[in-house]
Amino acid sequence: MNKLKAYLNQENAPNSTKEIILWWERRRLKFNLVYFLVSIFTLALTVVLLGYNAFFGFGLILMLALAINVCYCFGWLTEIILRKGIDDLDMKVGPVFLGLGTVFTVAVIVLRGFYEVINRLL
Repeated sequence: MNKLKAYLNQENAPNSTKEIILWWERRRLKFNLVYFLVSIFTLALTVVLLGYNAFFGFGLILMLALAINVCYCFGWLTEIILRKGIDDLDMKVGPVFLGLGTVFTVAVIVLRGFYEVINRLL
């Protein structure tokens, strides 16, 4: 639980655009690590259970990595817009957006893998 707290920790609401971007970019590697671990697990599940082509699946993982990293940038971009558009926004919106984005990414990958398995088995 301490690693999760450290991942989502934002002691003070950032004041500048640079602080917001730095906070997000310091966590990008961990976000990508979670994405790749969940993706590899799901790929292994579909290869073993369904006989899918691992090479094709790994290519798909890499292509999706580009898309999720573009979406990751929307997190800090949205936080910047909120902070500049709402006077004295003292909320720590970064951890909320990052947490929701991570959960959404993992859920989509896992649910897609389970869908493939269940669809093939039925």
